[in-house]
Amino acid sequence: PNDANTCFEFQGECRELSPYPLGARIFWGIVVPSAVVTVFIFGHELWRRICPLSFASQIPRKLGIQRKFILKENSWLYQNRSYVQYALLFLGLNIRLLLVNSDRLLLGIFLLLTIIAAITIGFLWDGKTWCQKICPFNVVQEIFSEPSGLFGSQAHTENIMTITQSTCRKIDKNGQEINNCVGCQVNCIDIDAENSYWSKINQPDRKLIYYSYLGLVIGFYVYFSLYSGNWNFLSGGVWNETNQLATLFTPGFYIKGQAIAIPKLIAVPLTLSIFSGATYAMGIRIEKHYKRYNKRFKYPLPVDQIHHQLFTLFTFVAFNLLFFLGVQPTLGWLPLLVKQLLSWAAVLTSTFWLIKTWSRSAQLYAREKEKNSLLRQ
Repeated sequence: PNDANTCFEFQGECRELSPYPLGARIFWGIVVPSAVVTVFIFGHELWRRICPLSFASQIPRKLGIQRKFILKENSWLYQNRSYVQYALLFLGLNIRLLLVNSDRLLLGIFLLLTIIAAITIGFLWDGKTWCQKICPFNVVQEIFSEPSGLFGSQAHTENIMTITQSTCRKIDKNGQEINNCVGCQVNCIDIDAENSYWSKINQPDRKLIYYSYLGLVIGFYVYFSLYSGNWNFLSGGVWNETNQLATLFTPGFYIKGQAIAIPKLIAVPLTLSIFSGATYAMGIRIEKHYKRYNKRFKYPLPVDQIHHQLFTLFTFVAFNLLFFLGVQPTLGWLPLLVKQLLSWAAVLTSTFWLIKTWSRSAQLYAREKEKNSLLRQ
């Protein structure tokens, strides 16, 4: 704050400002959003190479102790992987708000357990099972990196088709990179991200992920206001709430000067469920009207293109809300000019991505792929 002698309001009380460790705030306010920005700008192919959990999951393979079980296509986990990852993302956001948002010890334990989980999955199953079937961030990555990042490459137009983008690879005896894909997933994002996107765009889980994720973003940051009673709590005091275990059964809502006797342990998942359900219902309703409007004009757009345009629009809004609600409050210590430049950079980046992505279609992708094949022949 500009004045060190001021206080911040929390549930009707004026609490004094005091110094606090910045580790958790830097992690949640800068490090994690940087991962989102990376996949949004450079696509899956870069994040695939630098993701620390992806690296951890491949340690058993590098050590030669991997069990190498492969999930079959008819297995429950394979068929429901998107729902599992989304459920883990929902659980993770609840854990953050309830336990690890500012408590550095619990945050450290949470991250350590996540790393151990990645290594364990990598030990038991072959390929990228952790990344493609378990990891909750994969849902976020798919939303912001498909059909491609702002500067992502296009695998279907490359001349060398044996190893594209972030295809799993290894070094042979001659020191050359060779394909090491074990076929653990059909239409794998590591081989061709855009092909993966179009192949599943009409599946029901895509609507759940794209439409309700926007509600998760809104509900997550709105809860800070519903919890504290004002909009300044996120930038002022929540990061100083270092004993989050002690607040689990305190009032989880404070609205219009009144504390509501719903424990925080219940208020958090309730808020996220309501907001994510609301944006999912909104997306379904908009889609219904869009299809009706499209039918009136004798179907100028195929169904997958309607889904694509709505998914793109929801992603554009979600990215900007993540920046202005989540990242910008953490940048309060920067000069005003720098904050304005970063804000404009976020808006321009998302706008350029919107322009690039909006015109993509499954038909255009197929024509480009066929053209590239004919040119090689």
